[in-house]
Amino acid sequence: MKKTVLLFSLVLSLVGLTACGLERPSYKVGGKLNDESFNNTMIYITSVSGTDHLDSTLVVDGQFEFRGTIAEPIEALLKLSDGHKIPFILENGEITIDSEVSIAKGSYMNRERNHYNQTMAAFRAQFEEKEAELKRQYAGDLENPQFGIDLLNFNKEVLEPQRKEFIIEFLKKHNNSFLGVDPLRGLNARTSGEELKSYLAMAGPNLLANEVIVNMVKGNKAEVKTAVGEMFTDFTVENREGEPALLSDYLGKGKYVLVDFWASWCGPCLAEVSHLLSLYDKYKGEEFETLGVAVLDKPAATLEVIDKLSLP
Repeated sequence: MKKTVLLFSLVLSLVGLTACGLERPSYKVGGKLNDESFNNTMIYITSVSGTDHLDSTLVVDGQFEFRGTIAEPIEALLKLSDGHKIPFILENGEITIDSEVSIAKGSYMNRERNHYNQTMAAFRAQFEEKEAELKRQYAGDLENPQFGIDLLNFNKEVLEPQRKEFIIEFLKKHNNSFLGVDPLRGLNARTSGEELKSYLAMAGPNLLANEVIVNMVKGNKAEVKTAVGEMFTDFTVENREGEPALLSDYLGKGKYVLVDFWASWCGPCLAEVSHLLSLYDKYKGEEFETLGVAVLDKPAATLEVIDKLSLP
């Protein structure tokens, strides 16, 4: 009898917990489409690639609503019947999509992304306002070099420090989710080498697993490894006799070596040849050497240009 009472009490407790609001978290995505042509059409929530349909619903009287649950927030698209796609973050909570301006509102991560985008847009607006002000100041004389100097100084000394500080703080706040991708993109455009490496070091495992950041880390590692002052990265190519040759066969011998990467099809490369030959003739000797490395080229085409230009 005691076992029955205990089991009955446990069932009541579980029912009570559900009734108290501990239901499984869920999402509600809704909005309005003012174009009547969308009425009675199916619209979809898809993966950000657009290939996987995650949810679907029918537009009725211009209104739509999706309901469901998702384990983790993901980047998604609202795909309309005419092919138009509105990006947003699908997460548990109430999300309203404003189709007129393609913005998702309501849930935490959508609010945060909107805050980032709106703040960056405000910085761009300040730049454009300053540009318009300087155009008036210089009476439309955009050829005046001081116009460009003043605009660049405003961006460098006023806007950029504020913008960079905002980007870094946003990254610190979202260093382990895909909300950190855009800040790191911004920092990748503004910094390089060891400085960018320090910002990438802020990223948590989830952010580091993002494909964009994976490629950024690879690029940064290569950049740091080949930075000015670092030891050159050795590689093997074929010399003009068709034999394998190492870069280290020519470098690290106590000479200054000017390495020129070129191709037979590269116009600007060929235009530089006369200058390189002049440098070679002027400085060749015990302390200076030049080395040409043909890349993305066919050996026959490379050799033809070497013979035609009488390259040493």
